[in-house]
Amino acid sequence: SYSSKLQPALGVAPSSATMKGGRGHGYGSPPPSFQAPEPGYCRIRDGLLQQWKKIYEDQSLKDVEIVLADGERIMADSLVLKMSSPVFFAMLTHQMKERESMTLRIDDFCSSSFRFFLRLLYTGQMEPSEWPDEPNAGLEDDQATERRVVAERQTGQQSDYAHVSQLFPPTGAAAHIPQSQSIFGSFDTSTNGRGGALFGAMPPLATVIPGVSVMVEPPPPVSHTPTPPIGILLAAAALSKKYQVEWLLAVLVEVMKKRLNEQTFESIISAAMRLDLAPVRLCALDYARSNMTIRERYNAGDFPPEVMFEMQAVFPLRRQMTDDLSI
Repeated sequence: SYSSKLQPALGVAPSSATMKGGRGHGYGSPPPSFQAPEPGYCRIRDGLLQQWKKIYEDQSLKDVEIVLADGERIMADSLVLKMSSPVFFAMLTHQMKERESMTLRIDDFCSSSFRFFLRLLYTGQMEPSEWPDEPNAGLEDDQATERRVVAERQTGQQSDYAHVSQLFPPTGAAAHIPQSQSIFGSFDTSTNGRGGALFGAMPPLATVIPGVSVMVEPPPPVSHTPTPPIGILLAAAALSKKYQVEWLLAVLVEVMKKRLNEQTFESIISAAMRLDLAPVRLCALDYARSNMTIRERYNAGDFPPEVMFEMQAVFPLRRQMTDDLSI
C-alpha cells in the first residue's frame, strides 16, 4: 500500500504487515526487507512531480496575485489555492473583494515563509536556495510583522506596499540549480541527492550479524542533507492552520515534534501555544520533563512568562514564587 511505502521514508518503523511475508523476525534470522515501490509506480510518481513543478514555476497562467507583508507580490493558481484550502476557496469563490480583484493581501507573513508554504502546496518539495540565511529568520520576520499589523490596526494606519515584479522561472543556469528536497524524503536509499526531507536524513535500518543474537545499528552516515530553518517551518505551520490545509499541518506537526532540541524548544513551544497545536505542546512538555538544561532554565526563570506558566504542567512552581505563600 502507499502508506507502507511512505513509512520508511518518514523514518517510521514498519509494522509486521508491511514486511515481506507479513511476519516478524527473530534476532538470529535475516532482517526483513521493505517492499520497494514498483518501477511503474516510481515513474508515474516522478512524472507527476515534474509536472507539478512545472505548474508551480510557470507564470503564464497564474491568475491570483498575493501581496505579502514585506511588499513582495507572488503569483499563484486560483484552482490550486481553492482545492488546497477551504478558506482560499471561500475568498475566491463567494462574493468577496478578493474574487473581484483576484488579489490576496496576507499582511502577517513575509514572502520567504509564504513561498516555502506555497511550494509545499504544489509539489510537496522544498528548495533550499529560497531559505533565509538565519535559522529563525522567517519566525522573527513574521512575529515582527504580526506586532506591526496589530499596531497599525489600532492606529488606523495602512502600510505602503511597494510594487515588486513578478517572479519568473530561471533560465540558462536553471539546469545547475540543485534538485528540490522532498518533504517526505526519497524512497530510494541510494545517495543520489534526493533524500532530503523536513525530518533530516532518514535513519539507517538495523542490521543483524549472522550467528549473533544481538542487533547492531550501523554507524550513521555523514548527512549533507539540508533541513529548513525552524523559523519558516513554524511559519508554514501557522499558514497551514490559518488557511485550514489539514494534510500539510498534520505533516508539519510531526516535523516540529522531531525537531525539538534545547535550541528550538522555546520557539516551538511558543508557536504551539500561539497556534493551539496540542500534540506539539504535549510533546514539548514531555521533552522538557526529561531535559536538565530546560529544567535549569525554568528554575532560573529564563523563559517568557507564558512559557513559564505552561511548564508548570510538568515542573513545580518555582521556589522564589512560593516562599511568601501561606496557603
